[in-house]
Amino acid sequence: MDNNNSDIFEQFIHENDLERLNRAVEMFVFCVRAVEEKIDECGDYNEPTVSMDSYFENKDVVDEAIYKKAFQFFEAITEWMQNNDMNYDFDLSPDDVAGYAANTLADVVSLGGWYDMDGCIGIRVPIGVTVAFLHYVNPEASLEMDFAHDKWEYRGDYSAAKRVCLRLKRYDEPGIVDYNLYDAFDM
Repeated sequence: MDNNNSDIFEQFIHENDLERLNRAVEMFVFCVRAVEEKIDECGDYNEPTVSMDSYFENKDVVDEAIYKKAFQFFEAITEWMQNNDMNYDFDLSPDDVAGYAANTLADVVSLGGWYDMDGCIGIRVPIGVTVAFLHYVNPEASLEMDFAHDKWEYRGDYSAAKRVCLRLKRYDEPGIVDYNLYDAFDM
C-alpha cells in the first residue's frame, strides 16, 4: 500500500461517525440529483436500469465496526427520500429502497466485495449501495455504472447513442455524472 492510500485509510478509520454520515448522505443526494438531471436532459428515459461496468473494485472490508454503522446511513436516506420526490423510483417506497440497498450491501460484503449490479432497475438503490460501500466498507472502491434507458436497451434490443453514467472512486470525492457514448441501433 502506498503512502497516499495509507493516509486515506487512516482518515477513513478515524473519522467521526456524524461527519461520515453527513458526507455519505450529501454524496447520495448529489448523485441522485445529478443522475436524474442528466436523465431528464436526455428526455427519452423510461425505466433506468444499471448496465455495463457496474461492479466494485478494491473490495476489502476495512473495518467491521464501521460497516455495522451503515444502517444509520440507510435510515438517513429513508428520511431524505420521504421528504423528496422519488422521480424515477416512483414505484418503490423510501423504506423499500433503503431495505433493498441494505440487503444488497450485505450481499456485497458477504461475497468479498464482488457484486455485479447489472439489471438493477432504478436510481436510488444502486446509488445507495455504492455510497454506503464507499463510506462504510472501503473508502477507495472504484465503481462506474451506466444507466440504460429501460429493460429493452439493457437486454440489447436497441441502443441509444448515449447513456447516463455515474463514476465514484473515493469516499471523499464527489461523483462524476456524465454520458458514455454508444453506437446507436434500433430493434
